[in-house]
Amino acid sequence: MKPLRLAAALVLLASTASAQVLFEDNFDANPTGLNLTPAGWTVTGGSVDTVGQGTFPDICAPTGQTCIDLDGSTLDAGRLQSMATFALQPGVRYNLTFDYTWNSFAQDNGNTMIFGVGGFREVMAISETRPAEPQHYRTWTLSFDGDGTNGAIFFDHQGGDDGGIVIDNVRFSVAP
Repeated sequence: MKPLRLAAALVLLASTASAQVLFEDNFDANPTGLNLTPAGWTVTGGSVDTVGQGTFPDICAPTGQTCIDLDGSTLDAGRLQSMATFALQPGVRYNLTFDYTWNSFAQDNGNTMIFGVGGFREVMAISETRPAEPQHYRTWTLSFDGDGTNGAIFFDHQGGDDGGIVIDNVRFSVAP
């Protein structure tokens, strides 16, 4: 195969192997505030805080950008749900990926979060006590095969002490 054709074939192969992004949000376009719902989302229970520069900037450290504290400031943790819904095609592999950390201003209680898309869900439990400083973000990926149903992205925090699991950089995609 000639070098030019080989290069074109490799580019085509690489482009088909990348994930098709269906939804992503880093929350940076949102103003910060307590009990403030980010654009493109609804809070269907409790409250969430949109935090960052101006409102608890250390929670989003080290980036200093905007992120979401899922245990808002009403002593009733929030359920955050995307306004967008997705047709989950049978046999298609999907990835819900997000960054998370532990609110350094949180109470000394552990927290649990149920998250997913439609009927596909996973549980995250953090039993750490209050850290002395902001924690580094970690990435979590939920992978599943569609079943023909429709669903929205959701994060349902089970806390209730005004501080808990913080999320950022939500991305929903078709797996490569």
